[in-house]
Amino acid sequence: INHLSQLALNNPVQAVRAFTPQPGVDVPLGTTRPLPGVQETIVDLELGSGTGMFALNYAQQHPERHLIAIEQTVNKFKKFNRAFELHPPNNLTPVHADAALWVERYVPEQSIERLFILYPNPYPKKKHQNLRWHYMPAMHAILNVLKPGSAITFCTNLRWLADEAATQFDKGWQLDLVSFNSIQQHARAPLTRFEKKYLERGETCFELQLRLPK
Repeated sequence: INHLSQLALNNPVQAVRAFTPQPGVDVPLGTTRPLPGVQETIVDLELGSGTGMFALNYAQQHPERHLIAIEQTVNKFKKFNRAFELHPPNNLTPVHADAALWVERYVPEQSIERLFILYPNPYPKKKHQNLRWHYMPAMHAILNVLKPGSAITFCTNLRWLADEAATQFDKGWQLDLVSFNSIQQHARAPLTRFEKKYLERGETCFELQLRLPK
């Protein structure tokens, strides 16, 4: 039995529900910077950018791409924005907003080439299961903004969450699972502060590479 088949046995697939924003909910723009022209540049998206370590490094390493990085938590976004304002890259747009609602409202369909979900809150309690990204109905709207063939990166330090996400993304959302990798300390430069902390503690992290079918 292959690894993905074993994941499916251990993690039953849930039915995918359509995402419907609550009527009358006002979603603030969340940024004073103009959004990138999706026809003029390559645009990527990070959901839950925390204090911005990945977003700032990614913008520096990929000057030919534009990253929209969204964080909802007030304190984390303040730290992100302070770091951003010291040397603001012109290819990064920090957004302080609820990512699911903001993306559905402001990002055009089929405009994003890469999606990053790095070390999200695992919501380990059973009653909070639908708050995990791979089970959220809002993922329907998020996948709609991706171009066919887009790459999705999902990282966590929890093996059970990686297994569950791999099954649901593959079988529930019909994404192609390209790779399922274990990451040890010194294997690469840490992507986020969470990854740095986990690896320094000797933990193993897990990275899923997925692709939206063409």
